[in-house]
Amino acid sequence: MDKQTWSKSVLPAMKKLAFSEAIQNEGWNSWFSNDPTEDLENEFEFIEAFYISEAPDQLEIPEAPAPISRIPGFVVETPVFEMLLPNLTTFVDYDSVSNLIWVGDRLNKLYGVNPENFSIEKQLELPSTPVQISPIYSSNLAVLVMGNMDPSDLYLGKLLQIDLSSKEETVLLDSLNRPVYFKDIKWKNGEQQWILSEFGNIKGGLSLRTPTTTQDLINLPGCRKSIPVDWDNDGDMDLIAGFGQAQEAIYWMENRGEGKFLKHILEQFQPSFGLSDLAIQDVNQDGFPDIILINGDNADLSPILKPYHGVRIYFGKGNAQLELNWFYHIDGAMSMVAEDFDQDGTIEMAVVSYFADFRNENRLDWLYFDQLETEAKKVYNLPVPLKGRWLTIAAGDVDQDGDLDLLTGSFMFQPGFNYEVEINNWTETWTPFLSLKINQNKDLF
Repeated sequence: MDKQTWSKSVLPAMKKLAFSEAIQNEGWNSWFSNDPTEDLENEFEFIEAFYISEAPDQLEIPEAPAPISRIPGFVVETPVFEMLLPNLTTFVDYDSVSNLIWVGDRLNKLYGVNPENFSIEKQLELPSTPVQISPIYSSNLAVLVMGNMDPSDLYLGKLLQIDLSSKEETVLLDSLNRPVYFKDIKWKNGEQQWILSEFGNIKGGLSLRTPTTTQDLINLPGCRKSIPVDWDNDGDMDLIAGFGQAQEAIYWMENRGEGKFLKHILEQFQPSFGLSDLAIQDVNQDGFPDIILINGDNADLSPILKPYHGVRIYFGKGNAQLELNWFYHIDGAMSMVAEDFDQDGTIEMAVVSYFADFRNENRLDWLYFDQLETEAKKVYNLPVPLKGRWLTIAAGDVDQDGDLDLLTGSFMFQPGFNYEVEINNWTETWTPFLSLKINQNKDLF
């Protein structure tokens, strides 16, 4: 980070943590002594002097190769609802079981939208902000709610089962610390558990849960997503987890059998890296899973453009070593999906940026990548600014024609670097998401 960000924002916040007994009691006592002695004062002054001396005056932002101004093979639909609501979409996803597009928002609402005419067929009031759904069966839905969306450690999150007919809620998991992702898994021995990612704030972690048991795997804040995959091709499901707070890293939890896991750090990052999403695919088609990672979480104390934000492709070999194959700079990259969209047998991906540089006349906040398995990767962008600010993206066969379409959620919560430009992209009527559907005979715009 640059000198001004260190001196005016980050270091003062660090000092509060170092000398606040109340905050130390919340989990930081392993980082700093809880006795603010003269030695601690001197130590912190040394830290301040080091960063202010060594930090650059400003960060140099790399110029990524300009994307091609179109999205190949997709057509766009932007549903507009005749409701005066803020666009505060926290997730959008298609559920093939109920055949509905589910839209969650910061106002604790969950909407089920007909994918053909975009009429609202279901509307649910939830105890807190929803971030993910998963169908249980045709009339029941599992819904993950965060508790408090803002940075906190209040343990108000829940995993709910909701009967769509009666709207009755059953709590499957309670007292979760700002959870952001879950996945159910059935192990080889037949045991079924939920893989739970709790982002938290000062606390958080990765765990395996049932309604009555908890197996903690990593006790650190910032668990963004954990994906079950046979990383080492030994026949057992392992876990790959991405952490995006404090000790940011990618972890491989190697399945050693009988419920035991061995933790490997595949890649570690500095605390302002901002890991925001990841996917597992065999990009280079060598038989081993690879990791596609994006970073760009850019809120809180250092909302400046950062040269290390973007998308990275790491090739895996089934062990604890990763090979960085490619980096493409994207300001504020926030959410991604990687699938074979054009059904050519290779992986494509779409990335949205929430913290884009809106001073840029060419708005680079919705990008599509093709030919990832080659050295000549293709990058495309939406050529026309659409009215939204993209926080989430998901893939699903929305029109049920056998291929995967894309859904992008708009979260118009706060302006970024250039309010005068961004305000033009805000809407008055509710426009919570846009849909991009595959049409191989047409290119978007």
